[in-house]
Amino acid sequence: MIPMYYIYDTANAPEELTAKHPNAATYESITLFVTGATETSSVIKIVDMGFNHPFDEENTGLTAAQLDAMVDNLLSPDTIQTGAEVQISKVQANYLYETRFKPIEVIE
Repeated sequence: MIPMYYIYDTANAPEELTAKHPNAATYESITLFVTGATETSSVIKIVDMGFNHPFDEENTGLTAAQLDAMVDNLLSPDTIQTGAEVQISKVQANYLYETRFKPIEVIE
């Protein structure tokens, strides 16, 4: 089984998860959980698409640019947010953390 994380639009995250994980990581308008909900309204399985990063012609899976485009679409203010669960692999999540959501240390 591929290690996964589960992402929800923060405003639509199921109460069962927010109660179970009160300190879940929140980035922009999404919240990242280590477990999924038992009854999801729908599931977007990005995890099943794999991840080909760093890119290798011999491998299959989403490129970093394709994953970034999917995330941009999910976070877009034009996208209607729902209670859908988005499943991503830990490898995909680590890439997104490092490139998009990692806090920048400010030195004064």
